[in-house]
Amino acid sequence: MDAHSVASRGEKSSADRLLYFDKAMLPDHVLYPLYMAADRVRLDVAPQDQRVVLEIEYANNRLLAGEELLDLKKEALAVSTFTKAEKYLDDAVQDFRKQHGPDSTKKLLIKAMSYHSKRLKVLTGQMTDPDRAVVDQSLERDTVLLQTLN
Repeated sequence: MDAHSVASRGEKSSADRLLYFDKAMLPDHVLYPLYMAADRVRLDVAPQDQRVVLEIEYANNRLLAGEELLDLKKEALAVSTFTKAEKYLDDAVQDFRKQHGPDSTKKLLIKAMSYHSKRLKVLTGQMTDPDRAVVDQSLERDTVLLQTLN
């Protein structure tokens, strides 16, 4: 899973990556693959009962990163990052179902999914039609998953 390597319309060149130290690391940062690898390792070694909360955290981080990228006019990378955020939420739903998690985790998951849907619906107004369609598809999947949790 590599949020920066494939944009919604094709391959992303490594020459498009930046090195900066004055702000949060975004998917356009040259060291972002290491950040993602660390996230993956942390998720892989997390106890089963903590995976859902961790996946929600990662989804929220990706949503914020996508918003920053959209503000920087890096729409394709933002959309790729948004879809990764929604993939983390999808994984969280699947993991919650596997472990039959507590109601508190279910409420957290529903809250996160609702928040993501609301934010992404607002943000799609800043996107071109093809990218909006990609995000809309992701939102449709989230709506179905959210209905299964309620």
